[in-house]
Amino acid sequence: MEKRSLKFLTIGDKIKIIEEAKKGVKRKKDIASEFGIPASTLSTILKDKDKIFRAVEEVPCLPRRKRFNASSFSEIEYGMTEWIKRVRDYNLPISGPLIQDKAAEFAKNLGLTFQASSGWLENFKSRNGIVEKIISVSAVLRHTCNRAQHKQ
Repeated sequence: MEKRSLKFLTIGDKIKIIEEAKKGVKRKKDIASEFGIPASTLSTILKDKDKIFRAVEEVPCLPRRKRFNASSFSEIEYGMTEWIKRVRDYNLPISGPLIQDKAAEFAKNLGLTFQASSGWLENFKSRNGIVEKIISVSAVLRHTCNRAQHKQ
């Protein structure tokens, strides 16, 4: 007897499955075979659709992720993602040590015992799809000048 291979669906795939089922055009059996999953897995995904959408709203994550793996320190995680968005709007460089320092500062302000270790940093970047890119000084200056011209 041949062993069945497991198929890991991404969050994006699960959302596509839910949307296909909502349309009501295809039978559930056809949707399951299209995605290469058993009918019971399809039923589980449809049963958990509210949980899936709620988790996507609460923890913004990339569709290619397979799990939700939320952080133990969700307040810090949320504050850090918002801070990074604001910093990136200004096209400013962000380094790993800077992220760790800012996370420790958030934890201190929240009164939490938290260690922004290198392991936490790597997991944080992975959970939130953060990549460190080298930004040239000329790009920062150009962006700053463009913002100043638009304000006038």
